[in-house]
Amino acid sequence: MTSSKEGVLTPGLQQDWAAWQGWLKYEKRYSAHTQLAYVTDTDHFFLFYRSHLGLDGALDLEALKALDTTTIRSWLSQRRLREKKAPATLARALSSLRSFFGFVTQKYGIKNSVFDHIQAPKLAKLMPKGISFDDFLHLIEPLQDQASWQGMRDLALITLLYGTGLRISEALGLKQGDITDQTMEIVIKGKGNKSRMVPILPEIVVLIDRYRKACLYEGETTSPLFLGNRGGALSPSASQKMLLKMRRELSLPETLTPHALRHSYATHLLQGGADLRVIQELLGHASLSTTQRYAHADMKHIQSVYHSKHPRR
Repeated sequence: MTSSKEGVLTPGLQQDWAAWQGWLKYEKRYSAHTQLAYVTDTDHFFLFYRSHLGLDGALDLEALKALDTTTIRSWLSQRRLREKKAPATLARALSSLRSFFGFVTQKYGIKNSVFDHIQAPKLAKLMPKGISFDDFLHLIEPLQDQASWQGMRDLALITLLYGTGLRISEALGLKQGDITDQTMEIVIKGKGNKSRMVPILPEIVVLIDRYRKACLYEGETTSPLFLGNRGGALSPSASQKMLLKMRRELSLPETLTPHALRHSYATHLLQGGADLRVIQELLGHASLSTTQRYAHADMKHIQSVYHSKHPRR
């Protein structure tokens, strides 16, 4: 984790900040990505608040006790106007600060309800966007006859994402020992460290096995399943760049991303008649309302089925 610049926080508050980071990791079990975002957000605020108060010394507990809504709104406005941060980023930044402030106030019994009077920026509710099955076939067609192990890897990864609905972080988190030629389902540890079972088609297992045999690098059962060109773990950014390159070369929709393949999996299951609660379990959604967004996104198909199947017609 990052640490605030020396002199910005008093030693005691610096220790509290470190303890809060440990709480995020071990108690809240946030992902490494979320932990880093929360730490970066609060670090940014400390620097702003110190400058805002015109302090030569470090921020102390008394400064936190005096925190008011005007200061927080000024910080958010600066990030929105000067740094061009999106509403989602600002909402997360506010959550980060609220989390740390709550941690400290609980420890010291501070009575300051400043966050009760601050509302997070409103976020536009974006509907999930996937790709058609024809576009998926068009996407993997150039990879079918690839002789390079990287091409076989890309085909295996794309097919895995579309065929299981895994998040890209979940797919790239798989180990060599997680999938064998006998595997029919895989255990996925998703958000909040919650595990779920996801079935995997034999055809996908065959593609993964083919890639693994062609790969130049051999690993242990605990090594990453998907490897980069130099033998290290394949990164999410490298996967996104690969799809971006293919998308442009094949003139596919701009909505084609690793996450779009997950959306497509859910949408096509829904179109095939799968129950929403089953899809919820497969995707690892904590709330059914999240899964229901796919029903809203696919309203055109639902209306078509309704008009063709309704008994009154």
